[in-house]
Order: sequence, then C-alpha cells, then structure tokens
Amino acid sequence: MLLPVYGYVTYYLHQSREGIDLMVQGIRFAFRKGHIRAQQIALDFVAGMFVVGGMFEHARAAFAYAGTWREATSHQRSIAEEGFHQRFLAMCPPAGAKSVFKLDVEPSQFLNDVIRALRRLPIDSV
Repeated sequence: MLLPVYGYVTYYLHQSREGIDLMVQGIRFAFRKGHIRAQQIALDFVAGMFVVGGMFEHARAAFAYAGTWREATSHQRSIAEEGFHQRFLAMCPPAGAKSVFKLDVEPSQFLNDVIRALRRLPIDSV
C-alpha cells in the first residue's frame, strides 16, 4: 500500500517518471493481491497525481469512480482520506460535461485506463 503513496509524493516533489512508475507498480501490486481497499486508496492518490499534473478532468473522473466503487463495497474514506479528497477536488476547475474515462466499467478496466492516462502526465525534464 505504500507504493502508491511513495509514487504520489515522488511525482508531487519532482514530477518525474519515477513517481509515475511507482504508482503503476502500486496499482498492479494491489490488484494482483486482490486487495480492493488498497486499490481504492491508490486510485485516490492517482487522482491527486492528476491534479498535480494539471489533468483535472482525469482527477475528477478518478475521484468519482473511486467514490462510487467505495460506496458499492462499503469502504468509505477515512477522515484523512476524505480531507485529501476534498483538498484536491477543490483545486480542480468546474467539471466538464463528459468524463474522460468510461465510468460504467469493472475496476480492472478502469485501473488499466488510469494506468494509460498516468503515462501521459507531464514530467519535469530537469
């Protein structure tokens, strides 16, 4: 569960490919282990990475999917997770009319779509 957090922090500080790669590894690890809660937490951190990278519609869609998925599995956000969610959501401009992701898909497909989008995050060339 630490890989997504480490990936987010690394991307936040350096906007580096390393942060993206760590996040992808974290998502894949949580999925392989079948740990739904870890996948949901990772998805919230992915949304935070999208905010940091300026991909606000991607962030909104990831937060929306994570919220619906959490509701369906009765895994509500903790107080700390909800604070993270609210802070980053407040940084997003108003939502567009259409989601950039398909929201009516299984979590495995959504996470694959998210991984493809993560690869498009801007990286700092320094």
